[in-house]
Amino acid sequence: SQLEMSRDKLKSKLFEAIGIIISECGDENWDGFGALPISPDSVRRMKEYIGDMFASKLFNFNKIKIGVTPWPTGDLSIDFLKRGQEGETLVSITPNEEDILYIARGKNLSRQGRSTHNINSIYELFKTYFGFQYGVLER
Repeated sequence: SQLEMSRDKLKSKLFEAIGIIISECGDENWDGFGALPISPDSVRRMKEYIGDMFASKLFNFNKIKIGVTPWPTGDLSIDFLKRGQEGETLVSITPNEEDILYIARGKNLSRQGRSTHNINSIYELFKTYFGFQYGVLER
């Protein structure tokens, strides 16, 4: 289906972005301020995480911009941005060994914390911050 095609395309674009980040942020001090190189573990976790997310079918990425961001700590985060009448909502998720770190920002909202590293907990974050229409099961 058209939806499946666009999901596959989005997934490969994210993997492509990770490749670019590895080539640009693979050395010490890649930001000029002493950043650590992006770690192979971080890359592996992010690829697994993206794979799980796209395989789950829980997520409707319609009207949400998605990107991958390198951090000076050697980690990667995946960022979801939605623009609407009520302003912007951003959810940034960093998969770690044990759990995930998340940051959510939007109108009257600024929250960060930890959550268990599984798809259902991420789905709950999506429902909370993007509203139920962005957490509907795809048929």
